[in-house]
Amino acid sequence: MFLTIFGSDSSGYDIISYILIAPILGIYFLISFPIGLYCRTLMKTKGYDGSTGFFLGFLFSIIGMLICALKPFNKAETHYQPPYEPYGLPYQPPYQNQPYQPYGQPYQPPYDQQYQPPYDQSYQPPILNEQNAVRCPHCLELTPNSSQYCIKCGTEYKYNFHTYAHLGDFYCPECGYKRVTPDVAVTAIKSLTAKGTSVSLRYKDNKGSEVEKDVRIGLPALYNVYNALAAISAFKTAGFNIKYILRSLTKVNSSFGRMETFNYKNTDIQMILVKNPAGCNQALSYLASLSQDYVAVFCLNDKTADGHDISWIWDADYEKVCHDENCKKIYVTGTRGEDMQLRLKYADVPEDKIILKPDDNSLIDAFTETGLPVFVLPNYTSMLSLRHVLGELSGKSEFWKG
Repeated sequence: MFLTIFGSDSSGYDIISYILIAPILGIYFLISFPIGLYCRTLMKTKGYDGSTGFFLGFLFSIIGMLICALKPFNKAETHYQPPYEPYGLPYQPPYQNQPYQPYGQPYQPPYDQQYQPPYDQSYQPPILNEQNAVRCPHCLELTPNSSQYCIKCGTEYKYNFHTYAHLGDFYCPECGYKRVTPDVAVTAIKSLTAKGTSVSLRYKDNKGSEVEKDVRIGLPALYNVYNALAAISAFKTAGFNIKYILRSLTKVNSSFGRMETFNYKNTDIQMILVKNPAGCNQALSYLASLSQDYVAVFCLNDKTADGHDISWIWDADYEKVCHDENCKKIYVTGTRGEDMQLRLKYADVPEDKIILKPDDNSLIDAFTETGLPVFVLPNYTSMLSLRHVLGELSGKSEFWKG
């Protein structure tokens, strides 16, 4: 039994078995010895020679145990049959460097097959250049901007009007594919201020008739117009009466750190969290769209929650604000405030217009003296620290307290 357990299979034994043979045989002899003594006593009580009984008992016990130990197991006992390998096939474990073969058939992964794109295979994409591709700032390689091209035929889109990125009223001049007419749409932006946005909204009522009405959104910036449209569309699709959400949009408030407003020393302060070039560009576009004078504040930390690589600031279009005549002064702060100062210098901002502040308290004291509305664009950890100080000074509770 012990030999079979430690053996590699029924046809032979590995080196561990040979090492263990001597002590195992010793154990067999120790077990057989009392059996022989018992047979000797039994033979003597019957009137026979006791030594013959001891010899026979000892011999037969040794033979019996050896037969049990050396008996080979059949094939079904030596191979593991997992429940997911039916029909008696042997288990093929991955550590034997054998390919997985369900039911004896070679595995054919889907990536072995030639990819068949959904569009016309005769289509040849255009040669990449600065007009139709984006250059990676790290490796400097051109990457195709696929959103510029028709998903049907690959021709570059044309636009009746363009909002930002690839969004707008696009159409393909080759195959005629075009933007689907939306069920809910903003047809005009009446006003866009730091207090909110007024738009003309077109939608279909429950009877299928088109309705156009003026709607006020309690949040500023173009991207919040898109957020409002998404909310209205979802509300309408769920089957609710659209008038209820239109009423609610006028009362919607900003969330923690995102368009959140404070008032301190009669100065309106708006905080806009930015963490990457895409979000930062939208916040910068919002500032550049304002028709009032203002002060811009850029806060930059490089802590773990922010990401230690702050090179993304070179991909954001700070020139939008730096060249805006309404931007009267710029403050920078944070553990990487000097890097932000350098970035703005490369945006051709005069050095006397960029003011570096070492901490939140001196920063707040400085920008509240201007008397102008202040727009703060911090990344995550700089927003947490500045918001805490502003909340205490303005009497605003922490965000988790409502």
